[in-house]
Amino acid sequence: MVLTGTPVENKIEDLYSLMQIVNPYMLGSLHNFLSKYQITDELTDKVIGYKNLNDIGTLLQDVMLRRTKTQVLKDLPKRMDKILFVPLTTQQLELHTEYADKVARLVNKWKRMHFLSEEDRQNLLKFLNMMRRASVDPQDSVPWSLVHLTPGTGYVGAAVVEGREAKVICQSWACGKLGP
Repeated sequence: MVLTGTPVENKIEDLYSLMQIVNPYMLGSLHNFLSKYQITDELTDKVIGYKNLNDIGTLLQDVMLRRTKTQVLKDLPKRMDKILFVPLTTQQLELHTEYADKVARLVNKWKRMHFLSEEDRQNLLKFLNMMRRASVDPQDSVPWSLVHLTPGTGYVGAAVVEGREAKVICQSWACGKLGP
């Protein structure tokens, strides 16, 4: 069984990746699946649309229960947020401080000159992103074991934290950073 709170409509590759866990044979090969349901630009090969999506719903009706937010909202408890502050590891703190210093230098330059070059603007965004990544990178504190499902579509991993195992489905660019 696969549970997801993320809409599978984002990319059909996400749906394909999830279905590889449920029944790897149901949707056929990734190549055939994508060619049947994706519309791509002939010159760039970029996805520009989708076709026959109702066919996917019909194909998966026996194995997929899809409920919309409006259908379940009345049954959901009131939202509760619990914020846990976790100290950075020494390595995370060093990286975070290094990038914070670079950000501070660029911000000071911006204040002085009232302008940043395109390269500086790109560096500012890059350094801010690196600060975020340094503070959330689980590689420093959680041992990950990843199994690649389908090229470019997702990973399934198992994380062991304090003796407890949790199955994790991750479908973002950060997945590649989680492995050994």
